[in-house]
Amino acid sequence: MIERSRDQQMNIRAAEKGRLQAEERAFVAQWKVRNEQLRREEEMEKISTFQRNKTLQDAHVRAIGLKLDKAAYQRTREMEEALATEVVMAEDEELFKHYTAVCMEEWKSQGKDLMPMMLELTKRNKVTF
Repeated sequence: MIERSRDQQMNIRAAEKGRLQAEERAFVAQWKVRNEQLRREEEMEKISTFQRNKTLQDAHVRAIGLKLDKAAYQRTREMEEALATEVVMAEDEELFKHYTAVCMEEWKSQGKDLMPMMLELTKRNKVTF
């Protein structure tokens, strides 16, 4: 009877030990699955973050390109305007020289002294803006 009781207790302990080992194996297997899941999720998050960063970087590159193109266009436009202004000023200067030459010829033909006009024209040429 004692021996049978001992055998029962040993069987119970062995069964308990087997159950605990089975639970532990199941728990370890569950954690392996969960760890693999977490690893995949982290990898997907890394890929997603990389893609977002790449998209953002591409947008920045496009924005910088547009800004540079706009600045180049603006510079070209300013240069064209400056050139056009110089051409207009040169035409005005040429027209003024022609006008003064005509006036001086007229004064000369009338016998007037040209020195006052020449002094004024000299003063005009020395003035800078």
